[in-house]
Amino acid sequence: MEFCSPRFREIVGGLEGLIGGLAVGALSGVSYWWQDWRAIQLCLTLPSILALSKYCFLRESLRWQMVQGKVAEAKKTIEFIFRWNKLAADPSLDDKLQDMSDALVAEQQLEADYTWLDCFRSPRMRKYTLAQSFMWFTVLFVTYGISFSINELSGNLYLNLIIGSAAEIPVHILTVYFMHRFGRKKPLLAFYGSCGLMCIIAAGMSGNIDLETPRTAIIFTARFCLAGSYAVVFVYGSELFPTVLRNTAFGICIFCHTSGGVIAPQVILLGKVIHESVPFVIFGSCCLLSYILVLSQPETLHKKMPDTIDEVEGRNT
Repeated sequence: MEFCSPRFREIVGGLEGLIGGLAVGALSGVSYWWQDWRAIQLCLTLPSILALSKYCFLRESLRWQMVQGKVAEAKKTIEFIFRWNKLAADPSLDDKLQDMSDALVAEQQLEADYTWLDCFRSPRMRKYTLAQSFMWFTVLFVTYGISFSINELSGNLYLNLIIGSAAEIPVHILTVYFMHRFGRKKPLLAFYGSCGLMCIIAAGMSGNIDLETPRTAIIFTARFCLAGSYAVVFVYGSELFPTVLRNTAFGICIFCHTSGGVIAPQVILLGKVIHESVPFVIFGSCCLLSYILVLSQPETLHKKMPDTIDEVEGRNT
């Protein structure tokens, strides 16, 4: 995201969620046709083996080459890009690459002086880190919770998953437009708010056989809202955190994100022990709390990504 032009950040974020949705839909289709765990495992493993072939045609990261001082290799990479795009070579490329390499090495050394604790030492960084961590947690927590509860909804399990994943495709495309047109906060508020309300409504309809079909439709709508929020939080977080702590802050957010996926199945079990409405009350509450946290975050549309903590704290603006 750091190397992506601001006008393409929304597209990158949308693709991140879109590919994940396509993968879930493909897995559902495979499971429908081959309802044997060995066949499913084989279908999951083969793409991973094919991915090894990228070593033969993918070049090393340009940033890594520059940070490591491999200017000659970086020059070959850029010249390949020039040839691929049929662009004229830059005669001052050597000097520019050396200057960029020196700057990146200095930046890398600066990043090494920071730890994860720096995400919590200053007021705004602490607010951003805590809010973003919970927002990332909510996305996977509620998404997994809804996905794991699909087998209890009316209709065919496999068909429900395939339809749900296919319907996410236009959601991700629309999310790209919404981010470009309305920024980050407004779409995220709409997604979290809608999902929270849908989950609370679904919880109130639990146990009523006559309302199973509309309840299924409401739960799928909530899932679509979460699909859109996934693309937004990925872009939003990258634009909020400074360069010197972006990787570290993302690591904290991803840890919380993954934790949501671990906790979700346990919450589903609460529905069997206490009441079937309990999981969706919890899911809805998390979404509504995330809605409130989004209100505390600044808008980042068309804003320069911060490089230092001082820029985040507004000390040198």
